[in-house]
Amino acid sequence: MKEDFLHYIWKNGYFNQQHLYTTEGESIDIQFVGMHNMDAGPDFFNARIKIGDFLWAGNVEIHLKAGDWYKHKHQFDKNYDNIILHVVYDDDEPVYRSTGEMMPTLILNERIEENIRQKYLDLLQSGHQQIPCERNIRNVPALVIQHWFDRLLVERLEDRNKFVEEQLELTRNNWEEVFYRMLARAFGFRVNNIPFQILSEQLPYTLVIKERKDLLSIESLLYGQAGFLDERNSDPYYKKLKKQFEILQAKYKLIKLQPGMWKFGKMRPANFPTIRIAQFAMLWHRNERLFHKLIGAQSIEELYKILDVEASDYWYLHYSFNTESKAGIKKIGKESIENLIINCIAPFAFLYGKYHHQEALMEKAISWLEALPAEKNKITEIWHGLGLTIRDAGCSQSILHLKKFYCDQKNCVNCAIGNHLLNKT
Repeated sequence: MKEDFLHYIWKNGYFNQQHLYTTEGESIDIQFVGMHNMDAGPDFFNARIKIGDFLWAGNVEIHLKAGDWYKHKHQFDKNYDNIILHVVYDDDEPVYRSTGEMMPTLILNERIEENIRQKYLDLLQSGHQQIPCERNIRNVPALVIQHWFDRLLVERLEDRNKFVEEQLELTRNNWEEVFYRMLARAFGFRVNNIPFQILSEQLPYTLVIKERKDLLSIESLLYGQAGFLDERNSDPYYKKLKKQFEILQAKYKLIKLQPGMWKFGKMRPANFPTIRIAQFAMLWHRNERLFHKLIGAQSIEELYKILDVEASDYWYLHYSFNTESKAGIKKIGKESIENLIINCIAPFAFLYGKYHHQEALMEKAISWLEALPAEKNKITEIWHGLGLTIRDAGCSQSILHLKKFYCDQKNCVNCAIGNHLLNKT
């Protein structure tokens, strides 16, 4: 059993509330269980509980075992001085206030409704199943699932908040610099996202903007900083890039990366980092004020148009330097554009709108996701197999968030689907 289950039981009142007494025999009358605290500190704030002849207003702390009070070192934390009731599953040892008096304690062990306890244990013990509720999810109304997915999509978008906040602090609240870094990371897709992020941190946005009008300069900066111009190479274009980078490196005092961090193995040549860097360079070269252009787009079609760029002419016959390949335009594919919108542009627009209290921008970001086709991967296939309709990318993003933060962690009591199944008689 997890402590979250007791939070769920307490919050919803799913326990026998007749003739409640503390371990010391004082009567308990719960007038308000308090507000559930999802952050650090006591579990429930501002509860109102009558204990004996006195009405108390304060906080409630919940533990599986009473002794967890000492295990978690609450006796040394002033945030717990205002606890009016200690709610436990098992009372394994007495707990005392810092004043020396015994903490009023309520034991829930024998008071939890048996059908809810059994349903919870069934979910918790579904170890062989990737989705704890997969045997019963077809009994959950579509409206419950839809409303929950709407909430999960917002959670998914807000999940990028930590990265954005860290980058804002590093860049002194320069939103355009943060967007440039986040877009660079997205251009690395799953395999090269970290090298791309490091490249963007080592090559400041201000330099990219300063040199963006000259394609040779912006390409030389990106390839040079990425460590791809360190070899001896007779290729004329390579030599031009290298010469230009040496000039810019001296001018801007740049420290380049090591090329060994980039991955080429087990991927299609169209996804090679050399090609992605060329497309990234072209995107900035062709679009002045790219950040404002993208978040200002009024439709998904406008986003497609902005992101529909191709690598420069050299790459028509190459996937890597000095090795010719079959001729072909190296455009950003439709699926890659959708990936960029889903994993960078829509989340960034949502968070930018949230920070600047622009609800219209937040709603637009969500509408972009709802206008894109659903992603296809192993996780969405699981849910599709359970009979769920995955209608768009907003829905598939919700499912990815649900799997990671709820299903994998058996966090069923905080999931609307799990709640419905637990509450169902």
